[in-house]
Amino acid sequence: MGELAIAVATAHRALAFDVCRALVESVKAELPVWRREVLADGSHVWVGLA
Repeated sequence: MGELAIAVATAHRALAFDVCRALVESVKAELPVWRREVLADGSHVWVGLA
């Protein structure tokens, strides 16, 4: 399992979150990213395999 760490320093927290969100979206656009989603009945599906 891979992980992503982003560190951003700004004067305003909202800007830091916006920058982190943009960086994550840019990584997801370039790399195949999947996640295992567990459903209420205990089964699971893989999201993002398209």
